[in-house]
Amino acid sequence: MYKIKLLLFIFPAVPTFLCCNSNVGRKQNENDMAKKYSSFDSVNEEFKEAFIKSGIKMDTVSPYYILIPGTGCSGCINFAEDFLKENLHKHKNVKYILTKINSLKLLKLKLGINVFDNEIILDTMDNFSNQSLYTIYPTIFFVNKEGNLDSTLNSQSSSFDKFIQNIK
Repeated sequence: MYKIKLLLFIFPAVPTFLCCNSNVGRKQNENDMAKKYSSFDSVNEEFKEAFIKSGIKMDTVSPYYILIPGTGCSGCINFAEDFLKENLHKHKNVKYILTKINSLKLLKLKLGINVFDNEIILDTMDNFSNQSLYTIYPTIFFVNKEGNLDSTLNSQSSSFDKFIQNIK
């Protein structure tokens, strides 16, 4: 009886764990992202427009912007939030955009850091949450010196892990 209860407890957790870590899911997600970002120029324009709507000047000295959604793949978001907490002032070329914020007070308590830092952009108006920019996964936007996007990396991409390792 104990083994049956244990299996009933563990079995529902397995698909949840695999959804964030499976290679099959990664391949499917990369295909979905390719379709979603088929018009990279429009993503570039929407990224710039989100800064304008937010009243924030894009910092071209900081070529990396990590967009961390407030909702989505919890394991992926937790990984990105941990990276933010550990590396907030270590890399001056990285800025963090926090979007889909339900409560600034809860966000501050959850992260345990000053969320009003110069390296953090709080997207309280959800300007970075439009359909072309927002996914349920953290995303890295690479910006060139002209203020245009060079590329993006979704946290489900194997390249995201490589970026994180190289930036440390």
